[in-house]
Amino acid sequence: ITGVYHCGIRFSGGSVKVTGNKIGTKAKPVSYPPIYVTEANSYVKNKKDTRKAESVTGGCVDSNTIYTPYDKSNNGAITVYGKSVLSSISRNTIRSDKGTGITIGVRSKVANVKGNTVTASARGAIFITGSTVTSVDGNTLTTAVSSGSRGAVCVYSKSRLTSVSKNKVKATKGTGIVIGSGCTAKNVNSNTITAPAKSGIYLTGCTATNVNSNTI
Repeated sequence: ITGVYHCGIRFSGGSVKVTGNKIGTKAKPVSYPPIYVTEANSYVKNKKDTRKAESVTGGCVDSNTIYTPYDKSNNGAITVYGKSVLSSISRNTIRSDKGTGITIGVRSKVANVKGNTVTASARGAIFITGSTVTSVDGNTLTTAVSSGSRGAVCVYSKSRLTSVSKNKVKATKGTGIVIGSGCTAKNVNSNTITAPAKSGIYLTGCTATNVNSNTI
């Protein structure tokens, strides 16, 4: 999928597996989030002025190849919003020159963010806000985000994680891993963080039970 003005693939409601797609090239990028998982509003039968939100109830986003220069707000090459539920975001290869690689927000739930390769320059590689994620494990992430409070892995707004582990992170202008105020991350371990211009791991106002065996 190349050159479309809006999203490459967008789905809302129900369950779907999005796998093996190639979206965007440097010559013909996709302007909005290439893969967008979100809720939609539908009219309730016989009550046209009343809307009912339909959220994604299951599925995965695995093994896709994405290029995008999209940089609006915090949206990423793969964006998950609106109480969406996914089993995995895994083994994707993402180049996001101006924005974020993977964004999970607005009370969504994702079991595993695993084995992704993300090159993202401006806003971070994995951005989680107000959501629940079981594991962010085994990802290879490169970012040039320059804010000290924003990292290659960034967890904000009372998000809940079980583990952030075995990730390979190169943060050439900023911080490697950020766990922000009100968040919980039980295990932050066995990550390798190379060349952080600011902090390797930055914890502020959060609960992190085990932070060990990291190489910075």
